[in-house]
Amino acid sequence: MNSSMSISPHNGTIPEVFLYFRGRQEGPLSLLEAQERWAHYQQDPLILYWKPGMESWVSATELFGTPHAPSKAVTPRILVVDDDVIMTEFITHLLHQEGYAVDVCIDVQPACRTLDQKQIKHFDCIVTDYQMPGGSGLDLVRWIKQRDEGLQILMLTAQDDKELVKKGLRAGIHDFLEKPLQERQFFDAVRSAINQTARRREEKAAFLEMVRGRLTGHGELAEQVITSLANRESSVTSLFTKLDTIVEYSKKLEDPRQAATQTRLLSTSVNR
Repeated sequence: MNSSMSISPHNGTIPEVFLYFRGRQEGPLSLLEAQERWAHYQQDPLILYWKPGMESWVSATELFGTPHAPSKAVTPRILVVDDDVIMTEFITHLLHQEGYAVDVCIDVQPACRTLDQKQIKHFDCIVTDYQMPGGSGLDLVRWIKQRDEGLQILMLTAQDDKELVKKGLRAGIHDFLEKPLQERQFFDAVRSAINQTARRREEKAAFLEMVRGRLTGHGELAEQVITSLANRESSVTSLFTKLDTIVEYSKKLEDPRQAATQTRLLSTSVNR
């Protein structure tokens, strides 16, 4: 295919695209879905694409452009939590096929310990069952969201329980997957969760950079306050609402005559 036929990934004129990779065909896909899959497979030039009207398959690189030279790719890490050994083995097998790193726990408390020991920031997605002997999947969701609001969670359910869905959405679950799992639906949900985790964490990192820039010149203690808050607050929104309070008191924090009083006032204000 010559360069005049190359198509921008932002061109919305293509109604559907099919991809072929690792002996498997995927499609029909929207252009955005196809681009996400191409990116997920690290922009492999061996991925082929075809759309109605074409005579043969061609490299997806012609659709999305020349792939960037890969930096050190970080393999997404997923924690699977389920007391059903057969289910965890099945899910682990599926995820390993797609190149993901997988940790497995059989209950809520072991999952919490694993996230603490291996650091929650090193996980990109959680797949958890709802009913387990030592607690519910919702208990795990709440525990995680208190520590990392950006980490996305998929919940396995045995039936369509509307009340559970309501509770889960309020707790912050990314999506629900009904058993028995459908592979295509499962992989789509996992990719969506991983992408959302990355976006949420990037947003928080960008916000903290903005905050540090705003606090420059207001004193070292002010920067220590926002760093401490960032480690405790899972929500960017919560941090943002406290920014003005931090800035208001920050200039006074370095004054030895007022530091003790202002620090107490600041601590009271931001912890409300």
